[in-house]
Amino acid sequence: MRRGNIFMDMDASLSAYQQSQVLSDNPDYLGRELYRAVYRDLLSMKSALEQQKWDQLVNQGTHAQWIISALHDVADTSTRAGQDFKTLHRGLWEYLNDIMRRHDSKTLEEVTQVVVDLIHQLDQRLSVSDNRQVAGLGWSG
Repeated sequence: MRRGNIFMDMDASLSAYQQSQVLSDNPDYLGRELYRAVYRDLLSMKSALEQQKWDQLVNQGTHAQWIISALHDVADTSTRAGQDFKTLHRGLWEYLNDIMRRHDSKTLEEVTQVVVDLIHQLDQRLSVSDNRQVAGLGWSG
């Protein structure tokens, strides 16, 4: 079995460590990555709907719901933005449930657009703000 260069492996570990440090320093970075994961799940759900692969639809939908539930649970409800944030995620969770039960492609398109809008909003905030400054989408971070 051939092994790679040990220094390359150490560099990869260091890079992963630095990446995790950036993610933990600003919850908006982590949030954006979680929304991107949900977006990938939604694309897989669309494919499953088109191919009528119901098990795949439910598997991807459930994975998206887990992430949405985690985002829902970190909402800072002491602010109006946090309350809205929590309400949004509850609605997304319920819509995902409807998509899985009813095989509703129209609702899937709407949920996908909401997630895309959230990703774009975070991209915009992160591009203008300092890396250490929390944009404050409503999570307690």
